[in-house]
Amino acid sequence: MNKLNYFAVFALAAIPALFYGLVYYREKEDLDMASTKTLIGSLYVTLNTDSMYQLMQPIMFCLKRLMFVMALRDVSFPMQWGGMIWAILFQMIYYLNAKPFNDRLLKVTELTNEFIMLLLIYMLPTFTSFIPNDVYKMANYRFGWIFLAIVCPLFLFNFSVTIVAVVSICLEKRRQSRRLAYDKEQV
Repeated sequence: MNKLNYFAVFALAAIPALFYGLVYYREKEDLDMASTKTLIGSLYVTLNTDSMYQLMQPIMFCLKRLMFVMALRDVSFPMQWGGMIWAILFQMIYYLNAKPFNDRLLKVTELTNEFIMLLLIYMLPTFTSFIPNDVYKMANYRFGWIFLAIVCPLFLFNFSVTIVAVVSICLEKRRQSRRLAYDKEQV
């Protein structure tokens, strides 16, 4: 039964990655056109289209999620913990090596998210039996507050980046509509 679960998880994570890979491989010239970027939308609008290595960001994201799920399916905590750490390290190495994003803010956001996620995963053993509760009383409780002290700024950072992006999109749409109205007045 467990092997069937691994196969199902792998298939579900690999199908989108294979689809994106096939599209990138076969339609590279079409992907560089502005009309295709607006048609596909958020899939890769902010990605550099200079090389296939940079365009692999959605595939790398799917593979990271696959490694997370496969690591969590293992029964031993050290394998789960190591799998999650390696998944995040591979994603960070890819971001630093490929530089897939056009927008500097998005690159900083993704690297910040990955780094803080790595810190949080390093803290996971503090919530297990690796720290005996009878010897170190209240240790898990204190580590829980440290965990929250790391998660809350991450949440606020991501929320503020999202709000800034939404406001900038709204301002750009307003600017475009005013430009169109001005052009209609001129005609």
